[in-house]
Parts: sequence; C-alpha cells; structure tokens
Amino acid sequence: MNVALIIPSLSGGGAERVMVTYANGLQRAGHKVFIFTHTPYGAYSNEIHTKINVISIPYKNIISYIVDTRYLLQILRIQCLLSSMTHVNYFAILQGKLIANNIQVIIRESNTVSEILKLNNSYKFRILDKIRRWVYTSADMIIAPSEGVSLDLSENYHIAKLKISTIPNPVDYNYIQKLSKSTLEDKYVSKIEGKKIILGIGSLSKQKNFQDLIYAFKYVRSYSDAYLIILGDGPERSNLEILIRMLNLESYVYMPGYVDNPFNYLKRSDVFVLSSIYEGLPNVLIHALLLGKKCISTDCPSGPSEILENGKYGQLVQINNRGELGKSMQKMLNKNPPLNNVDHLIAKYSVDSVMQLLLKNKIFKYGL
Repeated sequence: MNVALIIPSLSGGGAERVMVTYANGLQRAGHKVFIFTHTPYGAYSNEIHTKINVISIPYKNIISYIVDTRYLLQILRIQCLLSSMTHVNYFAILQGKLIANNIQVIIRESNTVSEILKLNNSYKFRILDKIRRWVYTSADMIIAPSEGVSLDLSENYHIAKLKISTIPNPVDYNYIQKLSKSTLEDKYVSKIEGKKIILGIGSLSKQKNFQDLIYAFKYVRSYSDAYLIILGDGPERSNLEILIRMLNLESYVYMPGYVDNPFNYLKRSDVFVLSSIYEGLPNVLIHALLLGKKCISTDCPSGPSEILENGKYGQLVQINNRGELGKSMQKMLNKNPPLNNVDHLIAKYSVDSVMQLLLKNKIFKYGL
C-alpha cells in the first residue's frame, strides 16, 4: 500500500517519536511510506529510514495547506493516512473522508481526552471536544495506546469498540540503552556527582503538574541531601521558577530545558517521578523502567497503572497528594532496589511486538 503519515514536526515529542517508529515499521513491512511535514528537519529526522519519502508542505494558511495536501494524495495515490495529535487527526479525517472518499484513515489518540476538559475548560477546548465527538467516528481505525484511553473513547465519545485498537507505544530498547550510555556533559550534574537525584521529564505544562513534584521535593530535602532535575520546557516555566524561589530551593532544583537526549540523565538518576494529572501511555515512564530506574507515578488516567501493573513495578500515588508523593520519594531514595528483570517489558513494548499489532489490522493485512 501507499501510506502517508502526517507529522507536523520532526522535533522531539512522544507523538512524533511514535509516528516515526510507525513509518519505519511500515516501510520494513513492504509498504511505500511517505511523511508529510511542515519542517523536514528535527531531532527525529536522522532516525527515518532512507527509503521513506519525507515531503515538506509549507503552511501558509489552511486553504492552501488543504489544496497542497490533496494534490499530493492524488499524485502519490495514497491509500492510507495515519496521524496523531488531535488537530492533525481532524485534518486527516477531513482529507481522507470528506474531500476524498477512497482513503483509509487511521488516527492515534495519545491522551485520555475527556480529562483535558477538566483541566482546560475554555471555550476553545469545549468546541474542540464537540468536534471530536462528531469527527472521530468517521475514522476507519483509532489507535489507543492504553486500555484507559480505549475505554474513554468508547464510553465518553461513543466510538464503536471494534473501531478501536489498543496498541502500546513502541520503544526501541537498544536505542535508548545506547543513548543512556553516552557522556552526559552537564556542569550542574557534574557538580552534584555522588548525590541522590530525582528526575522528572515532560513539557512544563499544567498537565504534568510539576508544581506538586517541587512541593513534594521540599519534604524530601528535610530528610535527604537530594537534588531534583526537571527536563522540558513550556508555558509553566516562569511559575515553576517562582515556586522554586519561594521554597528556597534554587540550589537544589535544576531545569535545563528541553534536551535531545534525556536517557543519559535517566541513567544518572536514582528515582524517576511522573506527577501528571492525566496521560495516555507515558513513554518516559516506560523508558525509566527499561533503564532499571525506581519509579513513582500518580495513578492518573490513563497508562501509569497499566505500565506499573498496579504497583508491581513502581509506586502509584494519588493525584494532587503532595504529602504522599513526598513520602514515596523519600522511601524510594533510601529503600527500594531498582528493577532488574525487565525482559518481559522489553518484549511487550518492543518495536516488533507493537508493529505486529498494527499490521494485523485488516487495513494492512488485506489492503483495500
């Protein structure tokens, strides 16, 4: 089949990494793969298989973008469109189902979308949510990364369960192991060599709830000579910096921003913490487990409880419970040994296992 994946950017991000992995897997399976993107350069551009055609479609306005994309779909004889991220999913369904009527559309919903409105109840998000309820039912297949996301789509958005496929995010274990062993050239980390490090990774947004992580870390500082590193950037940076100063933690909390390689920071850390209010299936929690890290996560919808198997492989704490989070962090620093046997997790999230789940779908199995 001729398959096109719409990826607005090849810069770092969980959704982008999953889509690049899908593209490479589909190419290896014998499909002719194209990637449509605004910017063909970014953190993941070097990971794309050389036989995949990366086509840059400049964004001037929505009308010209629709026309340009439609033209490419026609001349390349695209039979299947794949997308992730909500606004891109809307566009893929518009192109494949309303403008054309002979293109199979597969969309991937990366988050527990009903939770988004609880945190962002603005007019914009309410409108987007109503559009989702109408548009998503037109997709031929919806990929949910966790059972929680799948249940959310079927119960709250009335999408037929047969149309939803639960496919976890693929993780290239050998790749992250290689990156984790690379030299970490960071003056701050060198300065605290030998100290305990707690690590958080993600966009500095309300969803990731790093505010609670910082408050909980204040408790830890009362008992341990530990340091907190938060990797990522976003709109909440200034608020978090104000909080750090207010709690007199400037010397103990380090936020270097977005980094291309978070895995060598993970390798150096003692405890990884996910403090999110909601997720879909957080890649970074899987990465931390596969690198043998002690993990703590809020029991948020959805994904962490599935990844940690209800607390078997890490500590689950209540959302917005800073006291419980702080005590769990302190306990993990001093007692719990890291996870050693991760072979079955490596197999579960391997690229081959995930691609088998995707390729067994009738769209790829039988074609059109």
